[in-house]
Amino acid sequence: MQKELWKNFLIEDSYENRVELLNIHNYDGRIQNYHELRSMSNSKLVDFILHPLHSTKDYIECLDYVFKAFERLENIEENYLNNFIIPVIADWPGQVNIRRAITLRIKKGINSGVPEQVLNLIPMIGPLHVSLNSREILFQTYHFFFEMLYHNLFGDKKILSQKPKQTVINLILHLTYHGWKNIRDIVTKRFGNLKDAEYQMMIDLLDNSIPLTLDIYAILFRSGFFEGYLESTVKIWILFQRLRRHNYNKAPLMFLSDVFYWTSKNHPIINILKNNLPIFNDYFVENFHSSLRHQTAESNSELQIIQKAKIIDAERNNNPFKNSFVNLRNPAKSQIKELKSLEKKVSLFLFSIFDKIHQNIGNTKQINNDRYPKFYLPSFDIEVDVKVLPLGWNTQKIPADDKFCDANNCLLSNSIDLSNGIVLLCGHSFHKECLSTLYDDKCNFCFDYLSSGIEKNIKSLDQRLSTSLKENEIPLFEKENNNDDENDEEENIENILERTECDVENQYDIMYQQWDVRYADSSGDDDFTVPSEQVVERDLMQQLSLPSTSIDTEIPLTPPVIDKKQQFSVTAECIVYMFRKAVRSGYEEILHWYGFAESYDKRINEIRTINKVKINTAKQQVYQEVKKLLPDISDVNLRQQLSRARKLYKLFNAVGVEKIKQVTYSANAISNLNNTQIQNIIDYVLSKVIADDHQNPKNNQVNASEAQEQSLGSVEVSVSSMPTESQIKKNAYDTTLQNSPPIPPASQVSHVPIKISKFPEDRNIIYEAVHKRFPFLSWTKSITWCRDAFEYTDPEAKCPACKSVHTHRGIWGDWTCQDKNNFYYLACPWDIYENKKVKIATQG
Repeated sequence: MQKELWKNFLIEDSYENRVELLNIHNYDGRIQNYHELRSMSNSKLVDFILHPLHSTKDYIECLDYVFKAFERLENIEENYLNNFIIPVIADWPGQVNIRRAITLRIKKGINSGVPEQVLNLIPMIGPLHVSLNSREILFQTYHFFFEMLYHNLFGDKKILSQKPKQTVINLILHLTYHGWKNIRDIVTKRFGNLKDAEYQMMIDLLDNSIPLTLDIYAILFRSGFFEGYLESTVKIWILFQRLRRHNYNKAPLMFLSDVFYWTSKNHPIINILKNNLPIFNDYFVENFHSSLRHQTAESNSELQIIQKAKIIDAERNNNPFKNSFVNLRNPAKSQIKELKSLEKKVSLFLFSIFDKIHQNIGNTKQINNDRYPKFYLPSFDIEVDVKVLPLGWNTQKIPADDKFCDANNCLLSNSIDLSNGIVLLCGHSFHKECLSTLYDDKCNFCFDYLSSGIEKNIKSLDQRLSTSLKENEIPLFEKENNNDDENDEEENIENILERTECDVENQYDIMYQQWDVRYADSSGDDDFTVPSEQVVERDLMQQLSLPSTSIDTEIPLTPPVIDKKQQFSVTAECIVYMFRKAVRSGYEEILHWYGFAESYDKRINEIRTINKVKINTAKQQVYQEVKKLLPDISDVNLRQQLSRARKLYKLFNAVGVEKIKQVTYSANAISNLNNTQIQNIIDYVLSKVIADDHQNPKNNQVNASEAQEQSLGSVEVSVSSMPTESQIKKNAYDTTLQNSPPIPPASQVSHVPIKISKFPEDRNIIYEAVHKRFPFLSWTKSITWCRDAFEYTDPEAKCPACKSVHTHRGIWGDWTCQDKNNFYYLACPWDIYENKKVKIATQG
């Protein structure tokens, strides 16, 4: 975070000032906020020419016009250039080409072909361009994160281009930073002294990189805080170097080299810089060019453009008559409400991101060993370049996963006390004693990385600057495409904010209080500690006793590998998919762990039944199948996750899957409860259900022993995909029924299973048999090649399999085999071992 010293120089943190900072790269002179900083009254157009600027020779020719302009100055007894220097605040092309001309003149003199007057120029990198490029490269590098945030704020249908306009970038960066400020303390309290790669990536982005890009020009430079600006220039170079931003990983080094040299020589210019920093600004040129671009067209002639430039300059200076008619814009008043709302929405979004990160601690994996390796981020389900991670991961020694202290010769290797430890901004962590004694209180790994980067960049730059001029000069670098993406429609901040929903105060307050209550006692811990199990147990009893809400708990899966022998409805691939899905999911985490445990145990039961083996043999076989498909998961981790998943399944299988969204605790917090506590919650919730039934006799259609089953099946949970062999269409089945004779009453229908020739070809015959026997069942879809879903059309009908009245109004139809006899049966989806089933058809 920003240093306390900087606060003396920072502008007041009000929403009015935040709106002004959003428009930092909007060069509209009518904007009322900080009008004096945007004013061009102290600038004057000396001359205006149209000339290409592609090579160093082009710049030398243009500089000749500048020199002649100074020679025309009146009331000067001697030549101006004999007594004064000219600071040239320019972008990268301007800086590198002018520096090349100066270098060649110094080294080769008159033989360089460069006029002597260039030695009067002092090129400096424009702070506005540093700000522009740092924000842009940061946004592009972390586009996967900002796109998620953008969709969360404005909807999934909104397109965020890879390179949006600066106004959009500024808005998202500002919202991210201030949304983070709201929750920073409570989040860092939760994670404590953790060196997980994903967590450190987010802390580096939110705590360091975003504030740096926002402050370096808008606050530090414009406030004239030279020391803060100089320190930020060092940091911005480190950011450019890590993100591999070509050219701008060299530009700050030239400015720093000049400043350090002037300071060592006690040159007068250093005091001028310190006392007058804001005037060394490239804003005025950018402002003027922006106005000219908006008031001219490509069809204008050279003379017309020059005349328009002079008119703009004349109108901008000393024109009180025109100013009285100018409608000064003050966007702050209309945008403050929307900004407050959006910042709260960002905070909510970040809460969810850090919840995912905590669930995936230690699961970030390096994918390859390339020069710039890629890493898999489980919380974002994406592969990224190593530059996305903090500086430490870009060095020769990345932060260790299996130990805390990264020192090569740790002095406290056997110590598990992390109160003596520190995690640096780069991601490396040390015992304080090791850092002080072995490394003189600095990270040598990152120091070596940065030192090597400086040497390589300076060597490359020196070669460029020392290259002699040629007849056919070519640019020193390829021209970059700075055109804004055509897909970016949201270029105006006012337009974006107009469509913002503002009703997030309650959501934010609730979420913040939940985090605050859960992690209030963890500030002194080095590792995150979940709230006490007694508190979780008590709260879950209350939350799960509330009336159920309808939720969609169908888990979509990619097509699993189908069992070619058509014996099993659940494959090992399906189980592993549930595992991966649970690891990567957010608010659906509990639901996916539920599905993982269900499919895992169901496969054990199928193998035990079909292969006629003991249960321990079946368990061992399933575990080996799953482990083989999860090579990146340790045995300890897999067994621990399975144990936790079974607790979640036990709880919500009993009280109802529809209650998952009623709990405010994470899957991790719930699974930390012991089995006794889980059963206590189940008994309490079911006792409330029975009590409610006694109070409402009209709903008391089942006895107390059936109360648990009555709450099981609120919604279908499918653990497989859509069919891959037989794409059965519902309308085809409906047509078959329409052409069939009237269905007799259920009491007259034979309960003997029908015989079919082949499955799944005779699937429609089975559907007709189900409908005749149970007229209240209607086929809805095929979940897999061997499993169907039926829904109830009669709300009072009982489950054909378990004879209970379910609120989920659904049942499964399965095709399987036993004793080499294939058959189709109906089974309650919540009876995992399928002891209660109804046989419909056999193959004969």
